Amino acid sequence: MSATDRKQATGPKLRSRAWFDDPHDPGMTALHLERYLNYGLTLAELQSGRPIIGIAQTGSDLS
Repeated sequence: MSATDRKQATGPKLRSRAWFDDPHDPGMTALHLERYLNYGLTLAELQSGRPIIGIAQTGSDLS
């Protein structure tokens, strides 16, 4: 087992892992994967065990 595998096994459970790699709910996993694959991310990126971080700007760009 590599250091990365050990870190993923013992590290905190990330919310993004529940979305993109949940064996108990394959239907919702597929739904989330499809959405992000359409944005250009790869399956390897989504299921790598690394957190998915998004940056949102305030509504000032809308006015």
